[in-house]
Amino acid sequence: MSHTTEHLINIKKILKGDKLGEELTIRGWVKSHQLHGKTISFIRINDGSTFENLQITYRKPITDISIGSAIEAHGKVVASKGEKQDYEFAADKLTVIRRSEEFPIQKKGHSFEYLREIAHIRHRTGIFTAVNAIKNGLNHYIHKFFYDEGFFWIQAPIITGNNCEGGAEAFVISDSEKFFKKKALLSVSGQFHAEALALGLHKVYTFGPTFRAEKSNTSNHLAEFWMIEPEIAFCDLNELMHIMEHFMKTVIKGIMKDFKTELLFLSERLPDNLKLLEKLDHLVKRDFERLEYKDAIEILKKGSFEVSFGDDLSSEQEKYITETFDKPVFVYNYPKKIKSFYMKEVDGIVVSSVDLLVPGVGELMGGSERESTLDLIEQKAREKEISIDCLSWYVQLRRYGYHSSAGFGCGFERLVLYATGLKNIKDAITYPRCYNQLDY
Repeated sequence: MSHTTEHLINIKKILKGDKLGEELTIRGWVKSHQLHGKTISFIRINDGSTFENLQITYRKPITDISIGSAIEAHGKVVASKGEKQDYEFAADKLTVIRRSEEFPIQKKGHSFEYLREIAHIRHRTGIFTAVNAIKNGLNHYIHKFFYDEGFFWIQAPIITGNNCEGGAEAFVISDSEKFFKKKALLSVSGQFHAEALALGLHKVYTFGPTFRAEKSNTSNHLAEFWMIEPEIAFCDLNELMHIMEHFMKTVIKGIMKDFKTELLFLSERLPDNLKLLEKLDHLVKRDFERLEYKDAIEILKKGSFEVSFGDDLSSEQEKYITETFDKPVFVYNYPKKIKSFYMKEVDGIVVSSVDLLVPGVGELMGGSERESTLDLIEQKAREKEISIDCLSWYVQLRRYGYHSSAGFGCGFERLVLYATGLKNIKDAITYPRCYNQLDY
């Protein structure tokens, strides 16, 4: 069956309000269908162009329509008499172009657990339509921020011969030694490759998939996720924290401007999320707290936590710190024994490193100044029993004008959690890859 594309328009353009009285054609998927009396059909559809639905009125009964069906309607845009919308579509012709059979999503609410079982369909619910719109906006404002700030976007390899984090468990690619003549891994970070390009390009960033083979299936862990990793030459820790704060405020300000409807919807529909907009507004308007690690330990001790200098902070402790200040907190100058070999030493005890903790999520970003002296970085790798045989290209960068460099990593899905109020990171990515789970 052929269908007309004459005057085909999307719902987003209709809802702007400048198409009143025009004869148009629309297509979309049925969200709900009601029959008023025996003569008028009220159909709400969405076509993906906007979070908001459009109501169609059709003065004929339709019996072969169901939720999820794809339809095409021809008619006029009219002012709505209802309170829920300003405009609606008065159809004079309506065609069901593909009926949906036993659609898994109905008007009644569904649990997140159930929706994770149908990840290939859950984007058609109201909540995930809103989440995907905000994710799209975050992507836009992330790239816009770095472009406006003069960063080069680089594509770090996914297949690599080195493990940036040392202790992080990497996926080994089977048969890689036959193909590459050496063991190959899926990348846990694009940092080392970004560092190399920052020497010459000054400011660069990567934004791509990364992989961790951690055998954990909590609400905070994914085996595959996306990372934003900027790297800046001639940068110290203070400047890095400034960039991290500026980045967060710019991106959040952008989605608050463009996606207020979606944010309001999520604040009403998600549990314990009523203060979502207030939380985001506070982030934009208030300075982030800067707290040295040793002072964070003292605050935790006063809060009755059993903790001592040299301990890594638990999720519960991170939460306590953000609740104490009621805003994002930079915790910096961590003990070198719990941080990576490439971080610059401050005094032999701590390294010039920083984590950004945010309310409701915990650690959102982690960064550091990089060790710029060849002898020191080789020594620190040996101390942590990390072989630098496959990292010789990286450590040798210190021979070619490596004055200083700093950068951070931000997990995109954790940023989505913060921006939307979602509680489980498996809901922040379309097709979650987790320990013991690979469904799509």
